[in-house]
Amino acid sequence: MSTTTNPTVPAKVWSESVELPEYTDAKVLAAGVSGTYTTPTNCNWWLLSADGGFYIKKAASVAVPAIDVTDGTAGFYVPAGLQCRVAGGIQVALISASNRVVTIAPYPA
Repeated sequence: MSTTTNPTVPAKVWSESVELPEYTDAKVLAAGVSGTYTTPTNCNWWLLSADGGFYIKKAASVAVPAIDVTDGTAGFYVPAGLQCRVAGGIQVALISASNRVVTIAPYPA
């Protein structure tokens, strides 16, 4: 497939459903091992889903917290899915305490 994002996303993505993605990437995470994903350059929104919880952060790496993190540097916990706005071309890090498969469906503006 030549495109790197799905066709369109509604203006009010939070209150409307989007069509089933035509373009989806997958990241396979080994337990406790940080992996990275770079969003397509024309991506403004994405849908993330996984077979369980994981942490995500705009960075080159992320860790599963083992102690309190109160300085804003912790990864964001996603229980199994997330819909959010992202900048095209950014790198994010993903990690889980268990083996995990995360799917990413990017959409343009």
